[in-house]
Amino acid sequence: TAADNRTFSSVKSTMVSSIAENAGNRQANNRTRDTLGSRAVRLFKGFLAAHRKTASLARELDGFKDAGPMWTYLIQTMNAAGDREATMRAEATQRLYALAKPVMAGGRMGGKGKHFPTLGESLNRGEQIVMALNMGNAGNLQRLLDGRGWTIEQVRPVMQGLTAADWRFVQSVWDFFESYRPQIAAKERRVMGKEPNWVEPQPVQVTTRDGENITLAGGYFPIVYDPRESGRAEQQADAEAARQQMKGAFVAATTRRSFTKTRADAVKGRPLSLTWDALFRGANDVIHDLSWHEWVIDANRIIKNDEIDRAIRSTYGAEVVQQFKTAIRDIAAGDAPTADALAKVLTPLRAGAAIAGLGLNLMNAAIQPLGLTQSMVRVGTRWVAMGVAEWAKSPVGLVRQVHEKSEFMRNRARTMQRELNEIQSVVQGKTAMRQKLDTLMFVPMQSLQLVADLPTWWGAYQKALAQAPVDMAQEVVEDRAVALADQAVLDSQSGGQVKDLSLVQRGGPLQKLFTVFYGFFSAAYNLGVERAKATNYRSPLEVMHLAWDFLLLYSVPAVLGALLKDVLQPGGDDDEDELVRKLVAEHISYLMGLLVGLREITGAVQYATGTRQFDMAYGGPAGLRFFQELDKLGKQVGQGELDRALARSVVNVGGVLLHLPAAQINRTIDGVIAISEGKTENPAALAFGFDPGR
Repeated sequence: TAADNRTFSSVKSTMVSSIAENAGNRQANNRTRDTLGSRAVRLFKGFLAAHRKTASLARELDGFKDAGPMWTYLIQTMNAAGDREATMRAEATQRLYALAKPVMAGGRMGGKGKHFPTLGESLNRGEQIVMALNMGNAGNLQRLLDGRGWTIEQVRPVMQGLTAADWRFVQSVWDFFESYRPQIAAKERRVMGKEPNWVEPQPVQVTTRDGENITLAGGYFPIVYDPRESGRAEQQADAEAARQQMKGAFVAATTRRSFTKTRADAVKGRPLSLTWDALFRGANDVIHDLSWHEWVIDANRIIKNDEIDRAIRSTYGAEVVQQFKTAIRDIAAGDAPTADALAKVLTPLRAGAAIAGLGLNLMNAAIQPLGLTQSMVRVGTRWVAMGVAEWAKSPVGLVRQVHEKSEFMRNRARTMQRELNEIQSVVQGKTAMRQKLDTLMFVPMQSLQLVADLPTWWGAYQKALAQAPVDMAQEVVEDRAVALADQAVLDSQSGGQVKDLSLVQRGGPLQKLFTVFYGFFSAAYNLGVERAKATNYRSPLEVMHLAWDFLLLYSVPAVLGALLKDVLQPGGDDDEDELVRKLVAEHISYLMGLLVGLREITGAVQYATGTRQFDMAYGGPAGLRFFQELDKLGKQVGQGELDRALARSVVNVGGVLLHLPAAQINRTIDGVIAISEGKTENPAALAFGFDPGR
């Protein structure tokens, strides 16, 4: 998938030479010894490596230079695939929403529904439509009927119970999947040398509830069996999960492509799932495969090559090789939903915690521009200053220019954080009101994040243009500059797609609870590691430069953030000692927030150092805070007092459960109370709350 046509042999040689040259004389000790010290060292190395992002590791192998071989052949193409997926998902979401809107307006989709005597059971409207979606080809229809022992005559009342509008929606969904056929065919010819065996549509004739006789062309729909109704279906799902887990360890990971597999002639005794999950999962699988299949093949070929593996393993260590392999595996798997009950409980709680903490959070939005300090480290102060000047001259004009050049920046609002990416850009079923509300939730943060993103992008773009080789073709220079500018934003401001996450962020649903809101700190950690490893400690000038960069990364944003919050949030007057205590506490929080595990004991360290009061209970990981808030709510209810503490707990618990902006709601309530009680006349309290402790 690389832009040039060099052979793999040439690419491999370039990579191996570059890795060896940049590694210098370093030699990694990969020997496994069964001693306490050796196990501790392996554990520590693995822990630190799990916090490194794939792009950051590739940059290290490239000697911390822009556009090195690892970036060119692995990361640049990875970013292009991610941009393609984000665009396709956004387009699919809009198309499916437009298709479903009239059907959703036609009545309730859930509930117990209507009893059908011919089937001996009740089906709600949503289940009836899913049944209709499985009637567009012979394979689906056979599985629909034989899965539960039905006949076509038994299901005919269901068909006749749908309106003409419902059936038009069914055909539009078949057409939706059919629209991807040219892209799938072209990709399969490139990869497999031939097109897959297509599922042939089968016409459907029906008399609708409106009395209209219509004939539909039929079409493809994903087959999804209900594992709860069939042991064979459950075994098949478990086997597929096991295969996905084994990939990367024993064989090359690859994307899911059930839509290209040849179907068995007949499958009996395995009931189809009648939920809408098949529609959204099928759309995700098609989009993910079209975006990533070819990249995954290339990436596996690179990382699993013996010479490249040996070059990395012998110099940078086995942990680095493993991080690349697990990243490819996780990218291949994509955002596949986890079927177990724990995930179905924890995932909504994590999304709710993200919305409760970030949704409409004006204080959080106000500190977004402080991310420019990380951009200064990654791109350079001079170039970022150039970007800030361009932004100040014409914000709207800069947005227009950048969006015209960069697909990544056009999608930035959807992919800037893992939580936003999961909430907003995964193709899924939502009501129109919920979609609008989710979009509105993050407008303040996204808007002010542009103050950091756009100057960073523009400065990196101008830097890439200025430093491009003189013999490089102009169109290559432009494409390269855009790609490097995209990378600079990802490295300094973080991103939310799977490819942009470190291993600690890509874990299961329980692990992800510990990394809610970690994206910014992950970027800061990786930049700090890069700067520390790139420094020649024998050079006083480079050591001074490193100290300045660490100040920009870990001290300046902590101080400015604390001062900004102090200025924006009305309250009493702070004395000098109180301000110093706050700044020290903020520094402790900032530094310990860089590593998962350390950030969980931040409160204890702040208590021990006297920088945090004991009546200010630490909430723990943001993703788990729901359980502490639920505990608080129980205590408040037990006290039997209708006070502000009870109201705060109700809002916090309700915010996570209902995906509402609890932090901002409580902050605004505090401001209203403070103003009504005459504690402040500052209207900023309505936006930023009131601090009674000051």
